[in-house]
Amino acid sequence: MKICNKCQTEYPDDMAFCSRCGIPLRSKVQEAACPACGKLLGKEALQFCPYCGQKLNSSKAGRQDLGNIKKTETVENNTADTVNAKDNLEKTGGLLSKSDLIICAAVTVFSTLATQSVFGFMRGLVTGLMFVFVKRFFEQKRYAAMVFSIIVALVINVGLSYALGSAPKISDKNAIGQNGANNSVSVKNINSNAATNKVAIIFPTGAEAGVIHSVGLAITNNWNKTVPSIVANVQPTRGQFDNLEMLTLGKAHVTIVFGSHAFHCMNNSGYFKGYGYKDLKAIAGMYATPNQFVVANKSGITRIADIKGKRFAVGKAGSTVYNECDVHFTAAGINFPNEIRPEFSPLKESLNMVQNGSIDGALIVGGVPVSMIVNAMNANCRLLNVSDELIEKLRQRYPWYVKYTIRAGAYPNQKDAVNTTATKMVMVCRHDLNDDTVYQLTKNFWNHINELKQTNVNLYNLKPNDAVKDIADIPLHPGAARYYKEIGVL
Repeated sequence: MKICNKCQTEYPDDMAFCSRCGIPLRSKVQEAACPACGKLLGKEALQFCPYCGQKLNSSKAGRQDLGNIKKTETVENNTADTVNAKDNLEKTGGLLSKSDLIICAAVTVFSTLATQSVFGFMRGLVTGLMFVFVKRFFEQKRYAAMVFSIIVALVINVGLSYALGSAPKISDKNAIGQNGANNSVSVKNINSNAATNKVAIIFPTGAEAGVIHSVGLAITNNWNKTVPSIVANVQPTRGQFDNLEMLTLGKAHVTIVFGSHAFHCMNNSGYFKGYGYKDLKAIAGMYATPNQFVVANKSGITRIADIKGKRFAVGKAGSTVYNECDVHFTAAGINFPNEIRPEFSPLKESLNMVQNGSIDGALIVGGVPVSMIVNAMNANCRLLNVSDELIEKLRQRYPWYVKYTIRAGAYPNQKDAVNTTATKMVMVCRHDLNDDTVYQLTKNFWNHINELKQTNVNLYNLKPNDAVKDIADIPLHPGAARYYKEIGVL
């Protein structure tokens, strides 16, 4: 059948023009149905379904000949999964169903509670949403999109995991300062263990292979056995600057550092300029770490001043060795580093160079004996004596230095005792750590010092009488001072 568009008169298929209007006839059609959602589209020419957005393949844009009506059923059968998925979306009234929202909320809450951090909340939310997207793509059999969503979720979670390692805890949000501006914040919110009702002591140490880490581990193990009211844990860091920064920001409670570093931190000077913590307190003076100047026998160096013009290993710029060279050489009248020939090689390599004559000397900072120095003393090297005059000059300007004597025979071929300077290590803490807690920590440290000596050689010569001396003018914590008064040291 054909029909006239103007008068709507029907004609047989063999007619070409309307007998009334004279215009060309067209084939009579029925309203088309969308092949995806099955809804009728009307008689207007369309390129896309107004209900589901499906692109219409008919060249007549939305119209079907009467003879092709059954094709719709075939298309609908082939797209049943898509239709069902879209119907499900219509039933939920939006992009996410109630079950999807419950899944997202559950994952977010679990992640937040598990990590107690802002990043934990973000991580949970992202994971929940990605889970929902994967579920939707699976329902629609869009496997490529599903795999892509899984990869995106993993990448985001790995990124947040790195951030989470240094993220502030929600309960610590008031403990974070900037440039030391808020470093007087109380540690009350971070020093209690809710599960055991014990005080948590965080003890940053440094590299796990370092001396301070081994000492800190021995001390915290002792405290956990002898002080029932606390739970102490060491935390490896990059070094002493990190240790003091954690104390300043309220992220830690007790640590061991060079007296020089503690002095600068308390006085907002040196490397701690702008990041100081004026309320830093001392618990005990610890072992001394001597400066050991090793020189080649043929170098002609007999005193510090003789290093002028010589090739000397000073460590990396900014390192402890470099700073000690700067201080000692300057005090001896040498314009450092301009009036020497500095060598910036690693310590082990530097001592090898001293032994083979490539350079004249090197400084090693460490407890006696140092294995590298033992080797050097067997290869035409010796220790350089530091004069009493220079030691006193350094002590007057830098209160953390002490005179240190390396006994005769401490190293091979060392016939005489050698004097040098040393920096005392100091156990320090935050000022707002509870007085009774610090008292118990101090008391049990010294009550069990003989046991600690058996576990760590660096604690071998410690005595309570020396604990309050040469601690770089760092004031004692009231809890520690109470113990020293009880035993008659103060």
